[in-house]
Amino acid sequence: MKKIVLLLIVLVALAAAAWYFLPGVIGRSVVRTESGASGIPFTVGDVSFNPFGGTARLTNVVLQSEDPFAAPYVVRIRQVDARFDASTMLSPFIVVNSVTVSGVDVNVEQRGRRLNVRELADRFEEYLASADTTGQLRVFVEEFRIESAAGTLHTDVGERSFEIADMVLRDLGSETEGTPVLVLVANVLDPLLGRALISAGISGGIGSGLRSRIGRLFGDD
Repeated sequence: MKKIVLLLIVLVALAAAAWYFLPGVIGRSVVRTESGASGIPFTVGDVSFNPFGGTARLTNVVLQSEDPFAAPYVVRIRQVDARFDASTMLSPFIVVNSVTVSGVDVNVEQRGRRLNVRELADRFEEYLASADTTGQLRVFVEEFRIESAAGTLHTDVGERSFEIADMVLRDLGSETEGTPVLVLVANVLDPLLGRALISAGISGGIGSGLRSRIGRLFGDD
C-alpha cells in the first residue's frame, strides 16, 4: 500500500513539474523552428499557458537585428497576454478572445538608404509569399491590443526617442477557417511598423505593405 501511495505522489509531482515546465520548453522549441523556417530571427523568454482556464502568456519576445544595423533588436515586447476559448482547443482553429501586447520597444534604424523596419517587413513578405502554412496553428482573434509602445530613431547623425499611440485591431483572421498564426503576426506587424515609422518622423510608411502585396487582409487568407 505504501508503495502505491509513493508511486501516486511521484506521478503527481511529475505531472505538476510537466505542467510548470513543458509550456516553456515546447514554446521555445516552436519559436526556434519557426525562426529557422522563416529566416527571421526571433526569440521568446518564457511561455506559460493554462489550457483549462484559457489563458496564455509570452514574455520578452524579441525580433533581432542583423547586419549592418547596430541596434540589438528591431522590436522587443515585454509581455503578451492572451485569453482564448478553451472549448476550441481541439477544433480546426482556436478562437482567441483577446490579446494584449504591452511594453513594446521599437528601434527604427536608418543607415544610408537602408531602413531596418522596411527590411523586416520585406522579409516577412518574402517568407509568407511562398511559405507552406498548412501545418501552422490557425487562430481567429476577436481583439488585438497594443499598449505602452515607444521607440528610438537611430541615424548616422544621432538618436531620438518617440512615443507610439495605442492600437486596437478587431476580428483578425478568417472567422470560419482561422488563419495561420505567422500570417496573422505579419499582418499585425504591418500597421505597428508603419505607425512606428510615422511616429519617428519618417514619411511613407512601409510602402504597399504585407497585407496588400500578399492579398491577405486578416480575413482574406
